[in-house]
Amino acid sequence: MSNISETGACVVGMNDIAINEQVELLHNNDRTSAKVCWVRVGKIGLIFDQNLSAGALDRIRYSLRKSTRPRPPQRATFTELR
Repeated sequence: MSNISETGACVVGMNDIAINEQVELLHNNDRTSAKVCWVRVGKIGLIFDQNLSAGALDRIRYSLRKSTRPRPPQRATFTELR
């Protein structure tokens, strides 16, 4: 998702979806019904059937920031087999 507001969102990485198609946005164990209002290559614009509450919007934005932060490299452990 590249951006989100109370009324809708821009979702990146979506293909084969038509304008006016009904979809569900899954977030934080919740579902929000929406309609596709525009389509570009690899992106769609959604209008939510009901506006998101300020709390729901904050939780989604927080989870998006958390998921896009670079993570430190994992330390690898190797065992030599003989």
